[in-house]
Amino acid sequence: MVPSMAFTQDELQSLNTIMEQKLFTQRRDLERTFDLRLQALRREFEQRVTTVQHDLLRTMSRRLNDQHTRTREVLLQKFESQHTNLIEVLEQNFMAQQQQQQQHFEDSVERSLAAQLLAIEQIIHQRLSIILQSPEFSLGYSAEGQPEFDTIEVQTEIPWEELATLVDRALEERLSSLQDVVLSALKELEQALLANAQTLHATSPSSEPITQKLDSGVDAQASLDTTSNIERLEHLVEAMQVAMTSNSALISNRLYHHQQLPLERAHPAQQPHQPLSNSHKLNHQSAQPSLTGSSDLNE
Repeated sequence: MVPSMAFTQDELQSLNTIMEQKLFTQRRDLERTFDLRLQALRREFEQRVTTVQHDLLRTMSRRLNDQHTRTREVLLQKFESQHTNLIEVLEQNFMAQQQQQQQHFEDSVERSLAAQLLAIEQIIHQRLSIILQSPEFSLGYSAEGQPEFDTIEVQTEIPWEELATLVDRALEERLSSLQDVVLSALKELEQALLANAQTLHATSPSSEPITQKLDSGVDAQASLDTTSNIERLEHLVEAMQVAMTSNSALISNRLYHHQQLPLERAHPAQQPHQPLSNSHKLNHQSAQPSLTGSSDLNE
């Protein structure tokens, strides 16, 4: 049997004080431990949150960039395909409209030409028969029996552009032949002048200085005259070339304007013979420079 221990009031009070101190110390240690643990957990949580936030931002930015790139590529492809389709549709519409306009224009031109060419052919045949029967027709031939200008036969199948091309070609051939003749004549004249000058220098006596001065003055005057004649011939050739070119341009312009005119203005009923008379005047004007050039060359 254990004997009971009796504590006094002071002992109990001191025991309570000791217990309270130990409890306070343990509580303070626990609070400190909890605070440290909570701070560590807070730092770790903040770090993890920051890391997750950075990863999320980086991932979202990369995904947004990829999505933006893919969207841009898709939009560009769609825009390019739509642009190509739009251009093709516009080109097809433009080509179809142009073909319709060209077909309509060709039909109108063919109708107008078909209505005009028969009357033009009849007028040409009448004029040619009158010219062939007239006595002035013999003046158009040279000494060899060749005509001064080429004859162009107008058919119903020849369009206005080919007719203008034929007229230009004929004028160019005549101008080139005339230029060749003038250049050959100038060369012959130059050779003759050189031969005469050499003959004069060879036959002039060396003992008469006054006669040599006179001969040199005469030779200088002859050279000046020859130079002036050559310059006049060159001016004549240039004038003839300008005249032939202007005649060719005038014929082409008149043919083009005649093609653009309607049927009532191109062939009025009051003046049925006007178009051929204009072409006859043009042929007569184009033949005059060649006659003038040949007469000046003969001089």
